[in-house]
Amino acid sequence: MNAVTAGPGTDRAASALPGPPGTARRGAWRALLGLLVVTAAGDVGAVLTVGSASAHARTAGVPGGAVAGAGAGGAHARTEVSGPDARTLAAGAPAGPAGGSAQPVSLEIPSIGVRTPLVGVTLGSNRELAAPDPGTAGWWSQGTVPGETGPAVVVGHVDSRTGPAVFFRLRELRPDDLIRVSRTDGKVVTFTVQSVQQYPKRDLPTATVYGPTRTPSLRLVTCGGRFDKRQHSYDDNVVVFAGVPAPGPARGRA
Repeated sequence: MNAVTAGPGTDRAASALPGPPGTARRGAWRALLGLLVVTAAGDVGAVLTVGSASAHARTAGVPGGAVAGAGAGGAHARTEVSGPDARTLAAGAPAGPAGGSAQPVSLEIPSIGVRTPLVGVTLGSNRELAAPDPGTAGWWSQGTVPGETGPAVVVGHVDSRTGPAVFFRLRELRPDDLIRVSRTDGKVVTFTVQSVQQYPKRDLPTATVYGPTRTPSLRLVTCGGRFDKRQHSYDDNVVVFAGVPAPGPARGRA
């Protein structure tokens, strides 16, 4: 994910430009256009994605008003999610899938147009989960297999240097929206959204995200809130809580 400051900064520069009459006004705007062209030559993505990404952000509800892809020239941002603490694990959070368990291979969220492979991710030395590449979601392979009893955790980026990433529209989900996970044993497990929450990363309720549940559960996690340019990271996590629907016809958006 990237800093999203290019769009607002460009807008302020343009609005602050004085409007001299006649030839002077035309010269000023030519100078501004020349500046943009020179900038584009050095960093095409940063300039060309500002307008369209800004419009997308307003309709998609990116956390904190962020504009995906506007920081195309900057360093790639981190999506890291705090892992379970010792107390949560002692309370019964899974230490890893059972031997011989089926593995998840893909995830689909029809209502927001997501269809992604799933790759395994594990806790790093800092006890955090790091998302894989921007176009792919990562399943916590030391935890629950989706469809088994307990919380399966999936992480993904919200944006990247080139634009929206796999979980860019995660915040648009509503209760009862459908999420499908396909597994290596041929099963397709359907979950329904229960709620969408946003937490400061330092206060992520790991016991709620990773703690034991009596039924199959799913948590989808991405970034949100303000972008910290120095840390190359967003301040918050957006978490989607989902569970296996009750018997009967599906009610959510498919």
